[in-house]
Parts: sequence; structure tokens; C-alpha cells
Amino acid sequence: MDLIISVAGVMIALLGLVMSISSRYLDRVARKFFVSIFANIIVYAACILIRTLTGGEDGAAWAVVSRIVFFTQAFLSSVLTVMLTGFMLYQSGVSRWWREPEFLVSSALWLVYVGLLIVTQLNGFIYSVDDHNRYFRGEYFPVIMIAPFIIMIINIITLIRRRKRLSTKQKQAFAIYFVLPMIAMTIQGLFFGIHLIVLSTVAAAMFMFGYIVSDQTERYYAQQVENERLKVDVLLAQIQPHFISNTMTTIKHLFKHDPAKAEKAMTEFSAYLRHNMASLTADKPIPFREELSHVKEYISIQLLRFEDELSIEYDLEYMDFYIPALTLQPLVENAIIHGVRRSSTGVGTVTVASKKKDGVIEVSVSDDGAGFEYEDVGDGEEPHTGIRNVSERLKIMVGGELRIESHIGKGTVAVMRIPTC
Repeated sequence: MDLIISVAGVMIALLGLVMSISSRYLDRVARKFFVSIFANIIVYAACILIRTLTGGEDGAAWAVVSRIVFFTQAFLSSVLTVMLTGFMLYQSGVSRWWREPEFLVSSALWLVYVGLLIVTQLNGFIYSVDDHNRYFRGEYFPVIMIAPFIIMIINIITLIRRRKRLSTKQKQAFAIYFVLPMIAMTIQGLFFGIHLIVLSTVAAAMFMFGYIVSDQTERYYAQQVENERLKVDVLLAQIQPHFISNTMTTIKHLFKHDPAKAEKAMTEFSAYLRHNMASLTADKPIPFREELSHVKEYISIQLLRFEDELSIEYDLEYMDFYIPALTLQPLVENAIIHGVRRSSTGVGTVTVASKKKDGVIEVSVSDDGAGFEYEDVGDGEEPHTGIRNVSERLKIMVGGELRIESHIGKGTVAVMRIPTC
């Protein structure tokens, strides 16, 4: 019976491992969790298989094998409970889940459990394997079950407390994973020789995998719909009627006083509009060099308008990366129109910079203009609409973020942070 259970556990866990690696809808943390859990179960089931095949052998050498197998089984089964605590916290929206009290307490209990496992190898008060390869439960065997049960209770309490932050499928997934192993753990604690934990754990893991994949698949397609909406929003936010009107007025003025500049302005303006229209179909990030080229078209027009009153500087240390279309231009526009042009003199400098630091790409746009109170970004007016659009697109398309630091009378620095993996 144990042979059938262990072989079945290995086969199902192998299937789960392959599915976890190949699934396109799991996010990075979820994939790591399921790869770890199925790899854990494979080793656990393999230990049971080894013990089943060698348990009847006599001799000190076989006893050593059994001691290693029993320790590994007990160790791996406890790891799963703590992994679940962390994964549930992550699924509930906690980014630094390892700092949460639930995970810290579970980890402390797990360390106590491992300590008991190590001690019992010396005195056998929990269990022992004699030199004839025979297994015996010690007088205090039930003590070893206390820490895992408390961790499971913590997990159940965590699920109840954070249920409003979890989707229906996530709650069902975790509930199934709690119930099946706890039942198996209880039965196995009362009746030695019935190895139900491995089968119940792999079954619960497969159920949880299916529910989590289904939930993340729904989120993926919902995000795709949201991306389409944001593309239209960004286009509407960036091709502003006042910008087109001001640019056409500038070109009209240039035609009277400097036809050559007027012709150049028309060329730059046409390229700018063409790029904006093409961005409607850009459902994936584009090369930074392409976005920068578009921004330079925009800057050329503004330099024709403001001439010596506006200076542009570049400090581009790193350029080999991708960025969502129409994210740099709004920041440059804000720096010029709402920064430099609203300063006391109307004169100033805008600096565009990029660099790679500690696995994160930083693209910054800074100005020495008027500055503003960043706490007011939620008021729905310019320059804040463009800022919110950039922030949303960065988060959705590349997992990045936008940070703003602004001081009245001193200027503003806007930094896009894009992870490289």
C-alpha cells in the first residue's frame, strides 16, 4: 500500500512540477512557490518509497539510511506549512510578507520543530531507529505534532483575517490545502504506518494549483482589457488640444518671420503626431531609444517656441531596455510647461537621464522650475493626469513605479523605476 501511495505521490507531484514551470499565467512568486512545493513533495514521496523498499532489511547500515529518510520526511513536511503562510500573505497583497507577524511566529515554531527533530536523533524521546533498522515511537512522540498543528491554526486564522483581500478562488484553494493535510496528519499521528500525508498534500497542492492558475488567468485577461483602456486614455491625455493649438500658432508665427524654422517645425510636428497615433497599437513596451526619439521630436518643437528660454540636457548612461510607449514624453511636457514655464522667470533647464543600478533601471526627468505640492496629485487636473497615466502604465506593463519629488520654487524630479527581471 505504501509503495502504491509513494509512487502515485511522485507521479502526481512530477506532473504538478511540469505544469508549474510551463504555466504562462502564474506570476513569478506563485511559480516559485509551486515549483518548490512539488519538488518538496517529490523528495518526500521518494523517502517513503526508499523506506518501503528497505524497511525490512536488517543491519546498522540500513538503519542509517532509515534515520536519514525519517528525518528528511519530517523536515520537508514541516517546511510546507511555513511556505504556505508566506504564500498566503503574498496572495493577500502583502509585498514584504516575510516581515509579517504570522510568518515570523510560524518560522519560530518551525525552528522549535526542527530543534526537536535534531535532539531526538541523539536521545530518541520522539522516535528512534535501532541498529536492526526497526522504528520505535518515543514516549513524547505527540510533542512533535504540536508545532505543525499550531502553524496550521495560524494559517487558518490568517485566512479568516485576510479573507477580504483574497478572491473566492484563492480562499477555496487555501481552505482545501488546510483541510486535507490536517485530516491526514491526524490519522497518521494516531496510526503509524499509514502514509496519507504525502497523498493528501499532493492532492491538496494540485487543487490549489488549479484554483490559483484559474484566478491568475482571469486577472491576466482583465488586465489586458485594462491595458487597452489605458492606451486610449494616454493618447487622449497626451495629444492635448492646447498643445496642438499652441504649436500651430508658433508655426504660423515662424512662417512670417523664419520660413526655414517653420518648415522644420512642421516636419517635427508631423513626426510627433504620427508617433502618437502609432502608440495606440503599442500593446507591449518599446525600445527606450524609440521613445527617446519621439521625445526629441517634441522637444524640438518646444525649443522653436521658447528658444533661449529653455535648455535641454541629457545624461544617458544606459539605453538598452524597453519602456511603455508615451511614458517619458508626459514627464518632459510637465517639466517644461508646468515646471520651467511657470517659474518666476519662465527660464530654466530640463534634464533627461537614464542609468542601471542594483538590478533596476531608472529614467529621470528633472527641472529647476516652479515645483508643486505632490500631495495634490489626486485633484484630477494637469499636470497630475499625465503623472497618474504614466504611473498606471508602468505598473501594469513592466511592473515598474513612478516616484516624484517636488519643492515649490526649486523644481521637480520624476523617476521611473523599471525592474530588469
